[in-house]
Amino acid sequence: MRLASLALALAVASAATSVAWAGPKDPGYYLSFRIPGGVAEVDEVQNESTFSGTPGNPDEDDLTVGGTGVFGYTWKSLPIRTEFEYTHIFRFDYDASPVILNPGAGGQQGLKSNIKSDIFLVNAFYDFDTGTSFYPYVGGGAGYGRHTAETELRNLASFVAEERDDDESGLVWAVQLGVHWAFSEHWDAELGFRYIDLGEVVSGPFTNGTKIRIEDYTSKDLILGLRYRF
Repeated sequence: MRLASLALALAVASAATSVAWAGPKDPGYYLSFRIPGGVAEVDEVQNESTFSGTPGNPDEDDLTVGGTGVFGYTWKSLPIRTEFEYTHIFRFDYDASPVILNPGAGGQQGLKSNIKSDIFLVNAFYDFDTGTSFYPYVGGGAGYGRHTAETELRNLASFVAEERDDDESGLVWAVQLGVHWAFSEHWDAELGFRYIDLGEVVSGPFTNGTKIRIEDYTSKDLILGLRYRF
């Protein structure tokens, strides 16, 4: 009987320790590092050149990966946590040969652009308390994005090339869901999925007047992360 009572006491103590570790909803500050990677897409490519013509590659997708740093706080008075996020995405490769179909001037041109991005977001998330060390969450954020397009424009007949870098900034927004696993008193592992609208990207104008604008740059990312709770 005493052995049974002792075993029960140990089981309760073990469960209590597990619950004590599963504390992502406890108020306080935290730091996170995440790796987002997935399929990014560009759509609605527009010709803003000084001559008429239809974009040769109006949509394309590519695999991208990034690195994310987060500083956040779980609130005591509100059922949410908020965070400031910085993400660097490298890189999206956009290739269009020819870049403009039936150009009115300058002949056929091929364009290759490597797009890298710096993203700053303010996020808010709600964590669901499951009574275990696993905490599903849902939320999203909005902020500012700056895209740098490193582009080469090459004449497909003469092979003469011109290179330039262009920056474009604007609104970025995202929705995200996932789960944290509190595997120790202060550390959590994270698995999530995010859809992010990255805004617009511009390449040009080049000396011959070629310029394109990507009006819809989005990404669907799998997120792996590690969080330290103070």
